[in-house]
Amino acid sequence: MNLKKTLKSIKLHETTISMILGAFVIVLIGVLLINYFAGRSGETVPAIDIEEEITLPASHSVSEGEDLWKISEKYYGTGYNWVDIQSENNIEDPNQISVGQELVIPDVSPRITEKEAILTPEPIAEEIKPEPIAVKTDSQEKIHTVQRGENLWKIAELYFNSGYNWVDIAEKNNLRNPGVIEPDQKLSIPEVSAKILTVAADKKEEAEAISGATYTVQKGDNLWEIAVRAYGDGYKWVEISEENELSNPGLIHSGNILSLPR
Repeated sequence: MNLKKTLKSIKLHETTISMILGAFVIVLIGVLLINYFAGRSGETVPAIDIEEEITLPASHSVSEGEDLWKISEKYYGTGYNWVDIQSENNIEDPNQISVGQELVIPDVSPRITEKEAILTPEPIAEEIKPEPIAVKTDSQEKIHTVQRGENLWKIAELYFNSGYNWVDIAEKNNLRNPGVIEPDQKLSIPEVSAKILTVAADKKEEAEAISGATYTVQKGDNLWEIAVRAYGDGYKWVEISEENELSNPGLIHSGNILSLPR
């Protein structure tokens, strides 16, 4: 009987009870929110990383592992402006820049824009089966079909007897990354003179033979001279390059330790 009265009383006051419970829930949520934000009051909001706009001319301090090509890519979006940085700073040997060296980055236009750097192979009038030397020609220019294992240095040697002409092939074909070429890719071979590396005769005579399995690069060294001193054959620079997985054989830095395959 008492239970029946109790239920009847609850039903009569149902609205009041609902309001009380609703108010309690609101107060509870408010307390939880206050405690949450109070706990975060001491936190530091991380700063938004805004990319710094590069203005030229600029000053650049050389970091570990950088070369003129990489520095040029940072400021111009293309490595080909390394020649402008070299000229602006009167650098005699572009292979020799040191960590901490201050360079002036000149205000010049990028030599290759991003749009121009997209390689679009030109159509070939007639498909010719690959020949042993992998050379294709038409009435106007030489076309080379990349073979597996080739790089621009090797291709430059094939056509110019000088690997240093790799930069001419890269510019002719607007290659954004000269270190990456694919088998069967078609490359136009420019009509330019061979780039010849000149070395003073007295330096050749005084250079000591290299007999060890490693060699520490000295100022003014290049792979050809190292191969001559290590093997008596400059053309073995290719083996040194492959052994050390050099992406750009034309750029080595003093202090680098090279493995010499024996």
